[in-house]
Amino acid sequence: MVNAQDERIATLEADALIKAANLELALARVAELEAALLDVARRAESLKRECGMDPESPQAIRNAQYMGIAYAARAAMKDHHD
Repeated sequence: MVNAQDERIATLEADALIKAANLELALARVAELEAALLDVARRAESLKRECGMDPESPQAIRNAQYMGIAYAARAAMKDHHD
């Protein structure tokens, strides 16, 4: 005969298993998103080109925009680890 306490324990154990599975899925998704952010950062960084000494040249402005994207992606990854 199963009493109320045994039923409660079984329910709590089942809930714990579900929560553990959900945590594993969430951690896997975080890893995927971090990989995507790192890819975005690297791609943006690879777009930089030589721009000479003029910080206001069109290429220098584009380089700054690319680096802004890269820094934002890396900052999002860093924020997650803090």
